[in-house]
Amino acid sequence: MRRILKRTILSILAVYCFCRRLLFGKTKMLFYGFNPMNYTMFRPMHKRIEELSHAEVFFSFKTNNNDYSDYIRLGVPENRILSLKKSRLTIWDSIVLADFMKPRYLWTNKLIYICHGVAAKKWTYVDAKGKQHVDDYRYNYSLKEYDFVFFHNEEDYRNAKQRKLFKREDSGQIVGMCCLDEIIRNNNPEKINEIKIKYIAPEYREKKVVLYAPTWDETASFKRKGEEILDALSTMDCFLIMKPHPLCITSMVGTSGLDLVTFLKEKFPKKNYLLITDTPYEIMPVADMMISDFSSISFEFTLLRKPLYLFEGNEIQQKIADNDQYEMLKKCCFVFKETDSINRNIFKYEELSHDRIEEMENIQRKYFSNAGHATEVAVNKLIERKIINPDRYGH
Repeated sequence: MRRILKRTILSILAVYCFCRRLLFGKTKMLFYGFNPMNYTMFRPMHKRIEELSHAEVFFSFKTNNNDYSDYIRLGVPENRILSLKKSRLTIWDSIVLADFMKPRYLWTNKLIYICHGVAAKKWTYVDAKGKQHVDDYRYNYSLKEYDFVFFHNEEDYRNAKQRKLFKREDSGQIVGMCCLDEIIRNNNPEKINEIKIKYIAPEYREKKVVLYAPTWDETASFKRKGEEILDALSTMDCFLIMKPHPLCITSMVGTSGLDLVTFLKEKFPKKNYLLITDTPYEIMPVADMMISDFSSISFEFTLLRKPLYLFEGNEIQQKIADNDQYEMLKKCCFVFKETDSINRNIFKYEELSHDRIEEMENIQRKYFSNAGHATEVAVNKLIERKIINPDRYGH
């Protein structure tokens, strides 16, 4: 009886959304996220949807203090941000999410999930029956709740299908990472120079640019060696771009007693650094090399075919869900370990060998479908499924 009632409600919702689209020429879409990194996964789609159609895209974000400034800087219209309560009570044609946890929405026709990243990290969760599981971060255990799931590559799609994680046979779609289109687009001398003029002071534009992008967990470089890494970088004749995980920003750097913002001001008095708190994708091509951990951004940086320094913590195996993938990444990188003495000589610029470039090409083939035009693929999928309809109502 309960199942019949649920199906009846969903059928009524579908008819209502169809009629609203037919009569008023608009669809109402909601994006829900926990942090700006979630929105960056959807951002290119959001912009393209608004260019192609009259779909109304709204947003709801989990915040502690209702501070939406980071999202507004990224281009989210302030007048389209709704409270969680209001968004839960609205009837939506579709809701898009890019992280594991979500509120229980009452009235929605279609649920869409953008996979979170490509790094095969272990994570622990508790299911509806209270049982604890350790799983691969690439596979959301609640995928069966989603009508459409956008995968970054054929590998993850195939594995999810074998594990029978789809709601329907055609729920999974191989799209790619839309946020990486910007990296490909910006990776040329003219655009790199334009971005340098925008972000880097004239006296540092000819210096080597180092990107340090630590993630956040017990094995990551920021917790284990962050103070030493930044100390070493402060002695180098370079410009630093710092793109930390959001939790790094509010944490003390090593034993310094200083938060990251204060630490950078003290260690880099010449102001030869830039702290990025939202999206790295615009500025990433400017970097001549990157230092990071086992995380999705390390895989993403290989698209640029530039030197990558990978930190390997003592307890890294506690974090890895796919050893083959980790070994594949290491072949692209200059690896330094937690037991190594950290100094400026570790991070000297080195040209990439032919073998490392080949391994980076392998990473792209296996983990980044449609690199450079994933947004086009994703939006076409939405058109095919009638989530948006530019043919009749487009600009």
